Amino acid sequence: MDNSDSVKLALRYAERGWPVLPLNGKRPAIKGGVHSASTEQDFIRKSFANGSNIGIQTGKTSGIVAIDIDPRNGGDETLSKLLGQYGELPQTLQSITGGGGFHLLFKHPGIQASS
Repeated sequence: MDNSDSVKLALRYAERGWPVLPLNGKRPAIKGGVHSASTEQDFIRKSFANGSNIGIQTGKTSGIVAIDIDPRNGGDETLSKLLGQYGELPQTLQSITGGGGFHLLFKHPGIQASS
């Protein structure tokens, strides 16, 4: 992904109302971390001009919750067990992670959920 792709994608997420923040790898690249995520276009253009990875603030603010499936830590087996117990998940947006896993994005239920 080149620098302009990072800006374009971050702006698309912000248009959905999802506050974004630049990442160095998996770590926040800005002071305040996820609490400094924003949907402001000027912030996004400046913060992602260098091609940073994109983080999305999850929870009530963005209205989304992410389920992290990490095969390196048994996530694929856990997902299989959950599917066997509760049935198929609804179709949803997915993102690929740097560690070979993926995130499943769902509408936030409006209640506090722990990780």
